[in-house]
Amino acid sequence: MHFPLAAGDPVSTDIWAVANSPFLWFCALGVFAVIFVQTILYVRAAKAAAPHVDMPVREVKEAFRAGA
Repeated sequence: MHFPLAAGDPVSTDIWAVANSPFLWFCALGVFAVIFVQTILYVRAAKAAAPHVDMPVREVKEAFRAGA
């Protein structure tokens, strides 16, 4: 079963044709966009929950810096 790619022949060993395809870059950018949105949501939730567990803002910042 062959799944033709817009970048070229599916049996070709030319990996650069696939690596430079706009479809692949669009998919990769989509993944990074999802990661970015999840990061923002996580940071907001952690900052909102910190006072409820008696965690100072300074420790929250230190935890994010250590995690980064």
